[in-house]
Amino acid sequence: MDLYDRLRDLREHARAEREATGLRFSALATEQAVRLSTRPGAAEFTARRINDWAPANRKDARPPSFEDRGCLLALAELWSDWAELPFDEASWAALLPSPPAPLALPWTTNQINDGDFHGTVVMAQTANLGLPEQRRPAPSALAPLRALPPEFTGREAELAALLPLLDPASEAEPVLVTSVAGMGGIGKTTLALAAGHAALEQGWFTGALFIDLHGYDDTPVEATHALDTLLRALGVPLEQIPPDEEARASLYRSQLAAREAVLVIADNASDPEQLRSLVPGAGRHRLLTTSRDTLVALGATLVDLEVLTPTAAGALVERTLRTANRRPERVSSDPDGTALLTQLCGYLPLALQITTAQLVRDPHLTMARLAEDLLDDLASTGSRLDQLQDGRLAVRVSLDRSRRRLTIPETQLLEQLALAPGPDISTEAAAQLSGQKISHTRQRLTALANASLLRQSPVGGRWTMHDLVRDHSIEHARAAGRNHRPALVRLLRYYNDTTRAADAHLRLASARRPPALFPDRDAAILWLDTEQTNLIAGVQLADGLQLLTIARSLADALTTHLSLRRRYDDLHTTSRIELAAARALGNRAFEAEALLDCGRALKGLDRRDAAQADYQQALAINREIGNQRGMASSLSLLGVVLHEAGNVVAAHSAHLQAVAVVTALGSIDELAWVWGNHGLTLVSMGRCEEATAAMQRDLAACRTLGDRMGEAMNLNNLGSALRALSEFDRAAEAGQQAVQIFQALTEHYREGQALGELADTAQQAGLPASEVRSLRDAAVAAYRRAGAHQQAEKAVTGEDSRF
Repeated sequence: MDLYDRLRDLREHARAEREATGLRFSALATEQAVRLSTRPGAAEFTARRINDWAPANRKDARPPSFEDRGCLLALAELWSDWAELPFDEASWAALLPSPPAPLALPWTTNQINDGDFHGTVVMAQTANLGLPEQRRPAPSALAPLRALPPEFTGREAELAALLPLLDPASEAEPVLVTSVAGMGGIGKTTLALAAGHAALEQGWFTGALFIDLHGYDDTPVEATHALDTLLRALGVPLEQIPPDEEARASLYRSQLAAREAVLVIADNASDPEQLRSLVPGAGRHRLLTTSRDTLVALGATLVDLEVLTPTAAGALVERTLRTANRRPERVSSDPDGTALLTQLCGYLPLALQITTAQLVRDPHLTMARLAEDLLDDLASTGSRLDQLQDGRLAVRVSLDRSRRRLTIPETQLLEQLALAPGPDISTEAAAQLSGQKISHTRQRLTALANASLLRQSPVGGRWTMHDLVRDHSIEHARAAGRNHRPALVRLLRYYNDTTRAADAHLRLASARRPPALFPDRDAAILWLDTEQTNLIAGVQLADGLQLLTIARSLADALTTHLSLRRRYDDLHTTSRIELAAARALGNRAFEAEALLDCGRALKGLDRRDAAQADYQQALAINREIGNQRGMASSLSLLGVVLHEAGNVVAAHSAHLQAVAVVTALGSIDELAWVWGNHGLTLVSMGRCEEATAAMQRDLAACRTLGDRMGEAMNLNNLGSALRALSEFDRAAEAGQQAVQIFQALTEHYREGQALGELADTAQQAGLPASEVRSLRDAAVAAYRRAGAHQQAEKAVTGEDSRF
């Protein structure tokens, strides 16, 4: 059978099977649809045709249904099997089925609530069973590597020694990890960037990843957070990034394994533990790191970096002035002054950049005059010229000189930025910190960047500071006794108010009245994702400054987002601060809230006994103060952990009490999740008719609120109850809808659970083995996309754990 006959046969087989049996998609097409074609031209044509089929000029515009895309993907996959044949768009187009009628199901965005949903579908036969579309997205393009500073010079020998270590095609023994070591300010980052650009130009790597580990700041980036950043850079949606380091590292390696050679640059590492999980698996990938320490424990090949030669130091000054077009001839016209100036800077690139910035700002300042000023500064420290080889002294002298040239407002802002929480800051946050208008603040930030005291990010209006500059600024602020507490309070209040406004978009109770600060939920989540590290550091700073109200409020406002992102370790940190602040404030309602947040973190960390204890404490407090809503939440969450622990009787008792409290309160959609949680326990007890009624009540509330996540989880759980009642058609329909919504929300872990249940249903219904295998494979693929590799292995044989 030739290609065209097989393509026609596939199309006709799928069409006939749908018409005859009502199946959404055939087993044959399903087996082909789980992969996308990589043949040049074919994927683009398929994508165009899919877009052509999408409803145009409709308010309910949505992606086409699975059966539509499934046929297209199957055709694309079959085409790739005959790679020797030319791509003929006209011939292929003639084989495509006609556009179908629109589906009635809506495609909307994700909403979440405060409730926990547990358990998945257990299903059986149905005439309408089908597999929603499965696609493994092609690896996304990596962002370009940060540009190399134009003044880079003087490291030709070091670059020549470093590059061969990165070559994946080298005949020598592969070097997976290379570490550039040297003192702070010596130019390690710039050399690493130069090596990265050179390796990319050689074609050794298809892309590069860059991350600053801030190893020498007060809050270094931990490995689990570094993996989060790298996975996002690799194109993994945030919802698919698992919470723990081991699972993230596994997903990171699997993502790299699916790509051609990638260079990973990890800057400013201070501890091998920051890097161990970042080491790529065996293959063509390489890790290049920089550190002030020799990372022997990591097994890295070390490249030691020394200060520049006098000639190279002079060349750096000249190139910087030439780039800025600020009289570069000053270097060649005064060689003695240049030689003394570079010596006073210890031939250290950071000190040279800070000092040269003064020459850029003042084109009439001569080399000799600036060198004399630096000599005076050095004399005032009581140090000798030969002590400049220490490096830190050279930086200190340069920084001292640079500070004296700043205006008072610029100096004040520099110190405030050094004290601010987190590794970077936005222009808007800096304006709050300074108490000035954004336009005035931006001018001062630019002035500090021009003085080489700050670095502006290429996009996003964010600013970072070298840790040596930060330390120097904090030292001066403390020595002068300047009180920057009011500035930090302004910043923390801004973070708190903005976080609460963003959180309102995530909480269903306010979803219909979102604050005007963010236009929509996506914008709110983007801000929270961007500021997450700073906000967590803000909670810790507020706690340290004894700003109890802000510490409690900011921690509480972060709970939903950290839960959504499954950052349970961070949530555990912030919720404990929230609890301590609530107790110090003497507010029992706040204490109960904080205990619930602590319980959520502990449950996410699989510490169920500790979570149960916190929920019980919260329940006792809510009873004491008569907080009915708090009682319902405490009882329901307590029932969930009891159910997970296998104590079904105690779980049922807790859920009954929660339902009674909510019933007494009246119809409250925001607490409907209490019924859903109760329904899961009823299923475990075999009381499936009651479970169905409870879940349908929760489902109706989720749809009223527009809570798509809650809707999908309820549909999934509803299928479990319906199957036990032998309502197979309805159970399958609920399960298929759940999978479609999970896919739309990119919730791949839960998608895998639901697909596994559909496979069990197909098997118990006696459907063909090919149908069962396709569903099992789809579940495996979904788990892998979620980074749940253990679950993926179990899903191959249907052993993945499900309630």
